[in-house]
Amino acid sequence: MADNLSHRRMTHSEKEKKSKQIAHEIKALLTAILDPVDRYISDNIGHLDHMELERNVAVLKELVSGLSLNEDENPFAIYPDTEPKPDAPDILLAVRDINIRYSLENHLARSYNIHVVTEVSDALDILEREVISLIVYDSDITRENDLELCNFVKTHTTYSHIPVVLIFGKKKMHNRIEAMELRADAYVEKPFSTDYVNAIVQNLLEMKERLRQRYITTPWLDPSIIAITEADREFMKRIQKIISDNIDNSLFGVDQLAEHIHMSRSSLYRKIKGITNYSTNSFIQMERLRKAALLLMDGGVRVNEVCYMVGFNSSSFFTKCFKKQFGILPKDYK
Repeated sequence: MADNLSHRRMTHSEKEKKSKQIAHEIKALLTAILDPVDRYISDNIGHLDHMELERNVAVLKELVSGLSLNEDENPFAIYPDTEPKPDAPDILLAVRDINIRYSLENHLARSYNIHVVTEVSDALDILEREVISLIVYDSDITRENDLELCNFVKTHTTYSHIPVVLIFGKKKMHNRIEAMELRADAYVEKPFSTDYVNAIVQNLLEMKERLRQRYITTPWLDPSIIAITEADREFMKRIQKIISDNIDNSLFGVDQLAEHIHMSRSSLYRKIKGITNYSTNSFIQMERLRKAALLLMDGGVRVNEVCYMVGFNSSSFFTKCFKKQFGILPKDYK
């Protein structure tokens, strides 16, 4: 199981050894298939789809590009960037196929923290421990039920906010309908370009970030604007109502919110962090400040009064937090 988890746990020497081993396996595989492929193309050249051939050639070129002629060097760049990126989103890559897995990992690891698994059970294990921003999921990872992971994520309250990019084979056309029914956020048909997958991932994450920023700085917007699914919209409305009902209570915090929503602290943290990119405690504070902004807009209430009405015990700390969130002092907010 450990071998299926994030590669960041491996030492440099282990990574290099693993890289060489996999490179040799790929070389052997390529040698074994090139002659038959050449004969097949020669025999069927008039009946083959040239666009499909070009796509497959592009995939092969990307795989082979990491191979080195110097056996003493790292012959396959499986780990282009092993250093954790503190400010980058964490992506779960759940793919069994070795070619697709290493191609996507190499490409996506340039911009994101990647957690790689080849079994659904390991994917669930990572979801329980990490704050995952997006899942790239090859339906072939599960033989018995191709969409088991997608179904679990989209129907489980703790994880339903996570966008899923579903990859499936060309012959599995029924999967496209199932994917839409399961509300997969995007689907990719094999063969595909890794640049295309990267663009989908980037667009989904950027869209979420734009909604977050709009929500943070616009106090009258409903919290459901930053939720993807209907279940998440209802979740955010419940969270906001609970905080609003306790807005003047300075002692109301993470433990109280978790108790009201019937979730553990860790599950609540992953859920709120995944939707808002804020910790639970920071989100509660943000909601206090959004309420304060609405009160100040209505007028007739002094800043010091608003401070205590939204659960702050220090007017100076309230002013500091307000300016950080809205870029303006409370006394100037209208």
